[in-house]
Amino acid sequence: RRSSRLRQVALGAAVAPLPWLALALRLDGRLEMHPDDGDGAHAAAFGDPRIFARAGHALSPDLSIGAELVGWFSGTDAPSLEPGATSAEARGLFAFTPQGSPWVLLASAGFRLDNSGNSAPDLTRLRLGDRISLGVSDSSSVLGALGLGHRFQRVAEVFGEVSADVLVGAEAPPF
Repeated sequence: RRSSRLRQVALGAAVAPLPWLALALRLDGRLEMHPDDGDGAHAAAFGDPRIFARAGHALSPDLSIGAELVGWFSGTDAPSLEPGATSAEARGLFAFTPQGSPWVLLASAGFRLDNSGNSAPDLTRLRLGDRISLGVSDSSSVLGALGLGHRFQRVAEVFGEVSADVLVGAEAPPF
């Protein structure tokens, strides 16, 4: 039996109009192709435009802080905008790099007001594969991340991160 296929693409552009400010636009798109499940083969395309603004400031040579705001505009038909599905998130960003060290410790904390579930079509009319892959939520999230990076002179950098999106609200599953 053939399985579902998913193709994803992300297109983006960014500009830094000021040394402390960066703005970006990203379009995440995906094409889902499902095999014949008794009701015939099926394909669907989804787009998810997002706008980013990130500002930062070095408090000292070792410590930097910043903030990131993101807005995204989910819809069921591309191009579309469903105001009730507009979602936003805000994060505080922190970076600590001891002077002379190749290591950097990174952290972020924030909140996502997620209304993407309002863009979902009537779920009773969707196939199981479509319901699983929608990527929408009925719950907002408390966000947190901790990362560690190592720079190898000016040639390469290795980075790892552990993150969590803790769902909150009346529709959220138990922790």
